[in-house]
Amino acid sequence: MTRLGRRKRLPHNARWDRRFRLSTVLFTFASLATAADWPQFRGPSASGVGSGAKPPIHWDAAKGTNVVWKAEIPGLAISSPIVWGDRVYLTTAISSDPTQKIRTGLYGDTDSANDRSSHQWKVKELWRTARAELPTRGTPAVVEGKGRTEVVTNGSKAIRGYDADTGKELWTLSPNSEVVCTTPVTGHGLIFVTAGYPPIQPIYAIKIGAAGNLYLASEDGDVFVVKAGAQYGLVAKNPIGEPVLATPAWADDMLIVRGAKHLFAIAEKP
Repeated sequence: MTRLGRRKRLPHNARWDRRFRLSTVLFTFASLATAADWPQFRGPSASGVGSGAKPPIHWDAAKGTNVVWKAEIPGLAISSPIVWGDRVYLTTAISSDPTQKIRTGLYGDTDSANDRSSHQWKVKELWRTARAELPTRGTPAVVEGKGRTEVVTNGSKAIRGYDADTGKELWTLSPNSEVVCTTPVTGHGLIFVTAGYPPIQPIYAIKIGAAGNLYLASEDGDVFVVKAGAQYGLVAKNPIGEPVLATPAWADDMLIVRGAKHLFAIAEKP
């Protein structure tokens, strides 16, 4: 839950997604019948594994095929949906420049939006720890350990663990890939980290879920359903009709997909 506090201006070299006059908005949609919790990016333990008796395989957002509902999203943001109980939570950033759009594909630089408007954070800061690190896109993972809780970050120079209560650095592991965008995954008492940019390329650890299928969202606005296994097998290609940069979320048999302008709830109809 976002708590209001004093306004704080970020450093001038903050990344594009911090250059907004930021209004952090919490949206709730109450039309889920029975929802299993999807408490963070990539779900429980950031594993990306969802459980459902009958997950959707085919849909078409433009035609409304198997779309249970959709809701328009103001502003610009690509954060993934969170499902808790019978609510879907979503954040967005509303810029003072209404003409801003998110760029997709290969555009020759690292700014997904050319926004230089003023911004503000409406949060209460509990602690801040300086990191000798390059900007990265991997969301930190919260790891419950014996006697303490850690925040694990996947950085370009090193993988690090921090005390969740104080922000104190507990351990570091290096070297790592120069370009990282993945979230650490926890399970069986271990932390799994992956990155693929050469020359340093950690080994991928994958756990298959979702009834034997993988759901892969693309910037072009399609979600591919691929059979998990040694051989590639395309099960379905499903159009959303707008760019998709956020990882989808699961709510029982319902897939929650965030597009550039809308939030979609998708399920196989009886």
